Amino acid sequence: MAIAHYQEGEALLGRSLFDCHNEDSQRQIVEILAAMRKGEDERLLTDNERHRVFMRVVRDGSGEVLGYYERYEPPTK
Repeated sequence: MAIAHYQEGEALLGRSLFDCHNEDSQRQIVEILAAMRKGEDERLLTDNERHRVFMRVVRDGSGEVLGYYERYEPPTK
């Protein structure tokens, strides 16, 4: 996704997620991951005329959080 959507996308691969986000976004990511560790599965991040973006948890077989991915949807009308 980074390669397709960001001008310097390839340079982002293998770097920390926090290198790519400002302080406010970093705070949100930490907060949402904490909620996901407590059981939340998905959170709406952005809902505008271009798209809706959700943060979706990825868990292992025992339910432990491995990470997350961002799910994009076209705008709803």
